[in-house]
Amino acid sequence: MKVSLCTVAFSVAGFVRDWNHCDQVADYLAISVSIDQPESFRHGNLLSPIINEMLETIHLSDRPDSMIEIEVLTDSPFVYVVMHVDSSDRIVKFYSDIMEKISQEKVENLYQKALLSKSRHLDLGILGVTTHYEACIALRATEPGRTAIEVSMALHRFLEVTQCLPISISSQ
Repeated sequence: MKVSLCTVAFSVAGFVRDWNHCDQVADYLAISVSIDQPESFRHGNLLSPIINEMLETIHLSDRPDSMIEIEVLTDSPFVYVVMHVDSSDRIVKFYSDIMEKISQEKVENLYQKALLSKSRHLDLGILGVTTHYEACIALRATEPGRTAIEVSMALHRFLEVTQCLPISISSQ
């Protein structure tokens, strides 16, 4: 069963006034929900860019009068970042289009094309999240007129301790 760890809500108009809000809110949420994790610093560092990429898509909103809600949930071993938006907001179409592309072509290929493109790809960040974190994107209707955009991933795979080889430095 999914357990909500933290939820924040804010107006689109206030949020999009400053691009730095994306990073600030992402760090706050990531640190808040990671505090009781065995490797809280690493967990927060992994989670923050995921939340940040989702928050950056709020700048695509065409509903400045609306409210956005970001919720972080867990259902071990998965972490879910859910953004609740107005169903009529073009953010929903943005994610819908990404999901359509991913269903037709490997996300790694889409990400590589976006990275190497000379034109600006608004979906680059979300494609990066789905590629690097093997995240899944889902859309679902919630209350009337609202849509949940859900990005889920198993962060524990990236937190597992790996043994490093010792480094030796020789002097000549």
